[in-house]
Amino acid sequence: MGARSASAALARGVVDAACSLGAPRETLLAALGHRWEDLASYDLRIATRETMALWHAIEQWADDPLIAVRVARVIAASSGAALFQYTVRAAPTIELAWERLTPMLALFFGQDFEPITREVASGWELGYRLPLVPEPPVPRSEEAIVLGFVEQCRAASPVFAPLSLCFQHAANAPLAAWRRAVGAPVEFDAAFYGVRISERGYRATIASHDPTLASLIAALAKPLVAAPAEAPTHADAVIRVIRDRVERGQPVTVDRIATDLHVSRRTLQRQLHAAHTSVRAELERVRHDAALALLRDDRLSIAEISARLGFADPSQFTRAMRRWSGAAPSQLRSRGPS
Repeated sequence: MGARSASAALARGVVDAACSLGAPRETLLAALGHRWEDLASYDLRIATRETMALWHAIEQWADDPLIAVRVARVIAASSGAALFQYTVRAAPTIELAWERLTPMLALFFGQDFEPITREVASGWELGYRLPLVPEPPVPRSEEAIVLGFVEQCRAASPVFAPLSLCFQHAANAPLAAWRRAVGAPVEFDAAFYGVRISERGYRATIASHDPTLASLIAALAKPLVAAPAEAPTHADAVIRVIRDRVERGQPVTVDRIATDLHVSRRTLQRQLHAAHTSVRAELERVRHDAALALLRDDRLSIAEISARLGFADPSQFTRAMRRWSGAAPSQLRSRGPS
């Protein structure tokens, strides 16, 4: 078994959240040992020792044993968690939301985890189990992941109320302090990371359910969950940012991508030139993939798909689809799934 690692996306979210709370970005990146722009790719893996060093720097700055709770809440409410927010909203119930989120755990852990979905006397246990050897889990990271899931479900369904939060590692603060901070009992040295919820909570409906998001999520998440065949490149980081912006309906320009990656416009263009691509080319690729997925959902009109993908009007979308696929959106829809 190799050394454990975590997704760079998680490290990026933690750094961003801690900085929004006031922590110095330069100090955190120095502790982590990676540049900010490198963290934009889901393909990059961060070693356990690097993640531990990041959290140590955050804890030193915050002087708060429950800092992971604060970080998790910032991440859960941020655009960086949009993929997971939309995945929850695309499901009609907590049960189905968890079913769709489970494969995405591989973004954090690779394949080195055991998903947990089991019925127990009190209701249900949802979560994951990590091996404790050869490297133990990173406590603050796991706290942030579990709390992030809880915050997403609480926001989506008023009925969702965990009976307890469970962590495999030992407690770092009194249980009473934890309960006040998270609004539920907390168990440490548990058999898994996750939550125990009642049958009612497990079957709870999601008030903000939007079925039209399902196809978009499938198109955007598939490349992220797939195992990378090659080492990540600068183009991968750009694709990640473009995918996020398209998903949130935000403008995609060279200047905005450069700002998101914290590099200059000239540096970004030089990196993409070396990779034989451009922001425009990668934007077209992301839009094309998302459009093909959305056209399979008959509940969305062509105009709605056009707007969701950031086109000025349906005619512009139609011209783009003719260029990409040789057919208008209406023609592609009438053909059905390929």
